[in-house]
Amino acid sequence: MFMFSGQNKHPRLEMLPLKDCAAFYHDREPSRFMIARIGAMEPWENDEGSAMVEFVCPQYSGPDPTANPTYISTLRIGWLLIQLVRAGSLSDDQVLAPFDPHPMFHPLWPVGATLTWPPLKPLPAAQMAAIACPPTLPIQVGQPSA
Repeated sequence: MFMFSGQNKHPRLEMLPLKDCAAFYHDREPSRFMIARIGAMEPWENDEGSAMVEFVCPQYSGPDPTANPTYISTLRIGWLLIQLVRAGSLSDDQVLAPFDPHPMFHPLWPVGATLTWPPLKPLPAAQMAAIACPPTLPIQVGQPSA
């Protein structure tokens, strides 16, 4: 998702903060402020299998450039759907807990069990807006594993 936003200049893509991109590049993994999941989504009606691209990244905290934003970033390329949630801040002894289990998604980060692809059932295309722009973020805080 960070590579996609870096290569495709568009105002919505600029919502992924450069400092998050730089930290991901430096650390070679998402930060403790992030969780990610992967799923499959059915094509839009009358789509003949094109590799349609959609990117949605609403922010849930203010646009202050010095603050750490809270956002959800959703990238869909064809049937592939990747979603990244970033919490604005956490205490030093906290991490984001993984997403609740979902029959149409697999956890991507933090790394969990080996996944099977594709998921048993793809998400309906009509659910894109609800998934990409939920009224509240699915953020739960946990303790780091030892």
